[in-house]
Amino acid sequence: MNAFLNKFSWHKGVQMTCMIALGLLFIFAGLSKLQDLSEFTKDINDYRMLPQDWAPYLAAWLPWLETFTGAAILFRPFRLTGIWLSCLLLAMFTFAVATALVRGVDISCGCFGKAFEAYAGSASIVLLRDICLLVASFGLLRLIWKNELADSSLE
Repeated sequence: MNAFLNKFSWHKGVQMTCMIALGLLFIFAGLSKLQDLSEFTKDINDYRMLPQDWAPYLAAWLPWLETFTGAAILFRPFRLTGIWLSCLLLAMFTFAVATALVRGVDISCGCFGKAFEAYAGSASIVLLRDICLLVASFGLLRLIWKNELADSSLE
């Protein structure tokens, strides 16, 4: 019985650590982009996926959506919504980077704003990072959804 409790605590600890890390990552990414929206607009245009007229609008609301997503992940009443949003955003980011790579478009990912551009890595590193984060988000979504269903069945 004691081994079961230790395993359960470890599992919950890893889950909570992943949620905190993902939530803080989204908050950091959103807030860092807000520091220079004109540069983020340029990064969006560099992907060559949307009409240039759309980039300023996307640059204006995407950092706020990322910040909200991170905050939602950290606060239990909104956690499931935050995890869903992280999955959707990461799928969108992964698709954008992958298509840019396939088309041979030279991009600066724009992930964390201009201040952290040097740490972003090459587009293939960004793609690998996005895939890992997407897999982690889907794993968290599965766990959180499972926990929510279990909690609601107890009521």
